Amino acid sequence: MSIWRPQQNILVKARGLVWRDGLLLASEIYLDDGSIKGVRPLGGRLEFGETWRDALVREFDEELGVAVEVIGKPMVLENIFTHQGVIGARNYLCLRRHFSRCRLSARRTNPIR
Repeated sequence: MSIWRPQQNILVKARGLVWRDGLLLASEIYLDDGSIKGVRPLGGRLEFGETWRDALVREFDEELGVAVEVIGKPMVLENIFTHQGVIGARNYLCLRRHFSRCRLSARRTNPIR
């Protein structure tokens, strides 16, 4: 397991909010001891010169191997947080997502309501 710490700069990230039957598709966030701290919607950092739409499409392809279509305009959220004693800052562009011709199945389901 790798140990992650927030970078000491502000990052812009794109996150996709995928809801089905009241459940949010999310990835787990771990503490150093391997326990689960929480969850986050899928997505990631915008690369230099990349639009937020292109970043969302790329991230879902990288993380799940699926093609997605972005729907609507983003919500902008600011998140200043502490993880393992280190402060981090993120600005998120969060969007609803629509899957184009793909079917997802989870190995393990942890409902978030």
